[in-house]
Amino acid sequence: MNSKEVVEKFIAAWNGHDTDATAALLDPDFVYVYSTPGLVNQGVESLDKDGMLKRVWAITQTALPDCHVEPTNIITEGDQVVVEEIETDTMKNPAVLPAGTIPQRIVPTGCRTPSSSRSMRRD
Repeated sequence: MNSKEVVEKFIAAWNGHDTDATAALLDPDFVYVYSTPGLVNQGVESLDKDGMLKRVWAITQTALPDCHVEPTNIITEGDQVVVEEIETDTMKNPAVLPAGTIPQRIVPTGCRTPSSSRSMRRD
């Protein structure tokens, strides 16, 4: 499976809310940096060690049950992939965030919001 196929499978698993399939596509030495300062998962063992990544994904999927990522551009160069994507979701349920994050709880708005992002992945 090439880099682009891995990314496409990852997005399909994410859109299917399949946390296990999403996690299975991660490299054993992956690094996931959250937008919250200081929260970082490194390596697959971190999924099991404290479950932070799976908890964050569960929070996202609970608060935003219609969360959907649509890639608008996938660029590959060797083992690197850059993905531009649009995520749309509706915050239908409260988001209770991990201890130490601020805010601790986000109240649902019921508003549908699109957001765009870029991410770089390496095979």
